[in-house]
Amino acid sequence: MKSGLSSIRKNLVANLFGIGVLIFNQVILVPVYLHFWDVEVYSDWIVLTAISSFFAMSDIGLNSVTINQFVIKNEEGNIEECKSLMTNNYLLVIFVFLISIAGSAIYVFAFDIVSSLGLHAISREESNYIFLMLVAYIFIGMISSVPDAIYRSSSLNHKAVYINNCVRLAEGLMLMTSLFTHLSITYLVTLYLIPRIVAFFYKFFDTKNYFPYKLSIKSGSWSLFKKIFYPSITFMFFPIGNGIIFQGFSLLVNRYFGAQALVLYNTTRTLTSFLNQLLGSILQAVWPEFSIAYGKKDVARMRELHRKAFVTATAGAILISLMLLLFGRLLFTTWTHGKLEFNFGLLLSFLVVLVFRCIWNTSSVALMATNRHSTVGILFIVLAILSMGTAVISTHYYHSLILTVYCLLVIEIGLSIYTIRAGVKMTNDTFLELVKSFKPLLCLSIKKGFPQFNQV
Repeated sequence: MKSGLSSIRKNLVANLFGIGVLIFNQVILVPVYLHFWDVEVYSDWIVLTAISSFFAMSDIGLNSVTINQFVIKNEEGNIEECKSLMTNNYLLVIFVFLISIAGSAIYVFAFDIVSSLGLHAISREESNYIFLMLVAYIFIGMISSVPDAIYRSSSLNHKAVYINNCVRLAEGLMLMTSLFTHLSITYLVTLYLIPRIVAFFYKFFDTKNYFPYKLSIKSGSWSLFKKIFYPSITFMFFPIGNGIIFQGFSLLVNRYFGAQALVLYNTTRTLTSFLNQLLGSILQAVWPEFSIAYGKKDVARMRELHRKAFVTATAGAILISLMLLLFGRLLFTTWTHGKLEFNFGLLLSFLVVLVFRCIWNTSSVALMATNRHSTVGILFIVLAILSMGTAVISTHYYHSLILTVYCLLVIEIGLSIYTIRAGVKMTNDTFLELVKSFKPLLCLSIKKGFPQFNQV
């Protein structure tokens, strides 16, 4: 038990470090871009990176499912199946990369990428090269994440998280250095690939210290690939559903309320999304240990992890929401330099939605970590579409931006009901006992230091 809590604490700290890296890359770098590039060049960079990022879904969720399955089978002592899982993952990434890079090369040389993407300042030759390098960047990241399965199964997930976040930090520093030294954008994008390449080779050789794996085509298994294909596909529903929620609702707000309301909507959502990222760090910390407990068939441990994650994340969501309600106006006006009018009702609507999202995300870890997420994935995308439809009707008839945000509760409440029921069933718990555990676990958390996973 002691080592398990230690692993969770290390995972949590590693994920919190990742939030700091995210803030650096998303907040601090933006004014640097705008200082050294004009708006047209920066706009072209955003478009090229956004288009290439769609290739990140081309692994059809196989990596996430493979990592879970690897941890479970490793705990069962099935080493040969673990080797087959690793080989299948490598072969799929390499195969899809070759097809994608070939297709991208044909596209950029046959068609004018500048006109087709509506670019403004970057030439066609530069755009072709940047796009191909960014596609390669995506797949280098994919293949670099394959060895993470070994770290996770060895209770060293925090090490993989640190490496991945150090890579992101190095990429941000590489971009900043390139901008300060006035390197051309083609040199910049080439250097951008280096941290991920270095990370892959480091992980590949370092993980040999924890698991005896050697890449060999012979260890691949077609039957095993078919077995995990369906849960891999349903893993894709989560980024698709998120696309509907984030991009779809933004387009809806722009269509019915205009540009100024869209800026207010996105800015308020960004302010509250920090809460989601912070609490997501707790869930990511628990995920690897839940997979290990499931592989050991340790139901008591699974129940303990589920209860503690539920109490910590829910209490944390409510506490941080109250803090944002109290100081949200000050934070918002300071951050935006008073250029946007603060809307308390809009902030409240986003926080209500996020509290419910926290509830179902907590219980969904029990399903995601054990590859039992397929129903959740299907429900997520169905409810996302239903939520979008509800928002369209509501906005058309009532023209209320706040009411539009509350339409997201269609997803959050629906998934909260399903995932809590599924979570307590998997852990041989009951909803009543889960609720009863809230008070003693919360008191213990406050006594030892919040969150409760920070003690060994």
